[in-house]
Amino acid sequence: MNLRLDSFEQQIDPVILKRGLDYFKKGCVVDMADLGNGEYEFIVEGTDEYDVRLRVLDGEVTEYDCNCPYDMGSVCKHVVAALFYLQKDLFDGSRMTAAGKGASTVERRMSEYQQANLLLDKLPHEELKKFLHDAYSVNRKLRSAFVAKYISYLEPASKKIYDMEVKALLNAHSDKSGFIGYYEASGLGRDISDMLTDATACKAKGDKLKALYIAEAVAEGMVQAIDYADDSTGSIGSCIYSALDLVASLAGADADGFLHTEMFEWLLDNIERKTMYGWDWHWLLVNAAIDAAETDSEVERIKSAIGEAKPKGDGWDMEYCHVTAATSRLITKTKGEKAALEYMENNLENSDFRKQLIEKALDTNDYSKAERLANDGVEKDNVRSPGLADDWRRYLLKIYKAENRTEDVIRLARYFLLVGNRIDGRWEDSYKLLKSQIPGSRWREYVDGLMASISEDNHNSTAYERIEFLCVMDERWEELLGVLAQNKSFSRVERVEKYLAKEYAAELASMYEELILDYLEYNVGRAHYQYVCRYIRRIIKLGCRPKATALVDRLKKTYSKRRALLEELDMV
Repeated sequence: MNLRLDSFEQQIDPVILKRGLDYFKKGCVVDMADLGNGEYEFIVEGTDEYDVRLRVLDGEVTEYDCNCPYDMGSVCKHVVAALFYLQKDLFDGSRMTAAGKGASTVERRMSEYQQANLLLDKLPHEELKKFLHDAYSVNRKLRSAFVAKYISYLEPASKKIYDMEVKALLNAHSDKSGFIGYYEASGLGRDISDMLTDATACKAKGDKLKALYIAEAVAEGMVQAIDYADDSTGSIGSCIYSALDLVASLAGADADGFLHTEMFEWLLDNIERKTMYGWDWHWLLVNAAIDAAETDSEVERIKSAIGEAKPKGDGWDMEYCHVTAATSRLITKTKGEKAALEYMENNLENSDFRKQLIEKALDTNDYSKAERLANDGVEKDNVRSPGLADDWRRYLLKIYKAENRTEDVIRLARYFLLVGNRIDGRWEDSYKLLKSQIPGSRWREYVDGLMASISEDNHNSTAYERIEFLCVMDERWEELLGVLAQNKSFSRVERVEKYLAKEYAAELASMYEELILDYLEYNVGRAHYQYVCRYIRRIIKLGCRPKATALVDRLKKTYSKRRALLEELDMV
């Protein structure tokens, strides 16, 4: 999750927050470096010295890493200490340091990172050479990284050079057993991204072969690395996608001669050896090979490679979807769009084909064909994949609107309000569509019928939410209060406060009170106590402070032995 620098305290576990604040107050943040572009690096002292990195964009912390062993959550106490340090530094320009309670403000000092940059400018060239020589003489990882980075000064560009650079980066970010941990994977991702940035620049300058070599080396190395890495952040996987996207862009960039041969052979070699099989990356290779293919023999090799996959032949099988999509792409390239459309018509178990064919029919106003395909989709998917069936119904609704079929429009819009999903504003769209089709004199009666149908459906798990929605849209506040009273929960009451607080503040406060009393009967622990205190504060905001005071007194008497609850109640 992203953290707001001005209010991160509200987003972090209270226990971790307190520990981090203690570290900050004790002066455990011993160094900070502003790396530019919103990146900061800290050294935080604990049982050991830990490196913390933060990235801040528009007041929001978008990345935070620490190399400590903590794995019980995404934010550790060292990150929290760094956040407090940075917050203090940015908001008032001062920093705190102390040994215990006597924390005091001190002058800003130059960070170790800044000192290092200054020394680079001041040290003589020979002194730097000697330092680097001495360092890599005893540090194999540094030596490997140094050679891999600058080997192009000794040898012409080749894939071997970039294979070495990737391998050196893998070694630099792995532990003694060869495993790449959570935080190390993020660092590796940043270093590999720098290589891909260089590759993109090479492509822009016309050095496409060098760009290809880098992309190939990155893709191969990262695919191997992901088997012995914790890529929870997706850093390594993202690099693979970026590398393959670069290869694909080169495949479609009029590659000729040696570049074409090198690229096509690399693609087919990895496809045939199935180095990325089981991942989407395999099919990205296939698509790039199709785009790059120029001769009949190359096309035949691709056909043979696609034929190696053994799909089950139904829409639930992703292998079937990949194989049919690749085959359609190849047919389009070799035989033209008409032949590809015919192939798609014969393989409608691939739902993407059905969508493409419906949209093509709609583009040409062939509503009859679009309706046939959509109705067939509803029939096939209504039981096995209701969400997909609703996609086909949405196409039908589009057709009915285009043909001014009012009864069919009302029927489907009603369906979406009664049982459809709310995502992407679909209830709102259906409501507006119905209101545009139903005469105003009949509207209230029609909505009454909708609510009755929803209430009678015992299998509708979102019945309350649908009725609440209709009451809000029609501004039926008294009815909303009544249905809320029968189905109350903290979130539901809070959600409708903005509509009901003006006229029904006392009723809402009573609902909160009842919910709090029930909740505390079955829940114990500070987090639960903080949760109910939040709603006691909402009672106060509703203008019902006497009720909140009486409730606090009642809770203190009822639960006089729950010390944590008493502490939280004192802070209301």
